[in-house]
Amino acid sequence: MARTGDVTVLNRLTAREQLGASAWVAAVCARHGHPDLARVLLERSSSADVEAMPMRHGDLGVLCMLAEAYYELRDVTTAARLYARLQPYAAYNAVGIVLDYRGSVAYHLGMLSLLLDRPQPAVEHLQRALAFNTSLGMPLQVGRTRELLARASALI
Repeated sequence: MARTGDVTVLNRLTAREQLGASAWVAAVCARHGHPDLARVLLERSSSADVEAMPMRHGDLGVLCMLAEAYYELRDVTTAARLYARLQPYAAYNAVGIVLDYRGSVAYHLGMLSLLLDRPQPAVEHLQRALAFNTSLGMPLQVGRTRELLARASALI
């Protein structure tokens, strides 16, 4: 898939699984220098499906993966919509469809705040995420949160 950009293999999955897989792979592709493939994957996501989220188990995790993809792609317009979608869930833990732990939703709100050039709210979200992820004993998420918090704090 990475070499050719052929994402038709995802058609074997249910619509819900496709959305989760597309979000996850798009975030990875965007993070590792394949923005065109990330955009192809994100275009597969129905805006109606995303707007209906969260309503089922795993939806917060999918929304957070979408936030990571759009953050890496520097898509400010979509980031603003995702921020509004995630904000009511700032105190929650994001878990994906296949029980993949994404960490505190506040981390993703901090990430999106940085992209939207809002450093003070970013710091507040990231401090909340750091406390939350630390209390859960999640070292990977704690490390990621500390790194992003340092970047956000430097902008204030």
